[in-house]
Amino acid sequence: MAGIRQTYAISIKDDAGRAVASESAILVGDAEEEFNVTCPGSGNVLVPVSVDVSSLVALWIVSDKEVTMTLNDDGTPDAPSPITLAAGIPYWWYTGKGACPITIDLAGPNALKFVKADAGDAVVKGAFLTS
Repeated sequence: MAGIRQTYAISIKDDAGRAVASESAILVGDAEEEFNVTCPGSGNVLVPVSVDVSSLVALWIVSDKEVTMTLNDDGTPDAPSPITLAAGIPYWWYTGKGACPITIDLAGPNALKFVKADAGDAVVKGAFLTS
């Protein structure tokens, strides 16, 4: 299943709306693992994913409300946990953008854990593109 694509586009504009910088990239991989979960208010949700970071091409995770993410959380989460995801602000990385922020393989039923500290559910989505 080669040829799975993710497209990243970043644009920065000044106060007058003029584009001052932009960047885009099309990443191609062999497999993509996606998730779309609801994290209950004042609760948590576990996301079972399997990601070998040595084959990671790109990743993105975004939540519609602030949540905290931990990795391989069996009571002692792996670094760089915890990671706060602000509402609507993607957590992303792709090859060529420096070192990947996730440095350990993700595996098992608690590979990703999202915690919502206050009332109101959060929808958390993401994908890992691997080659």
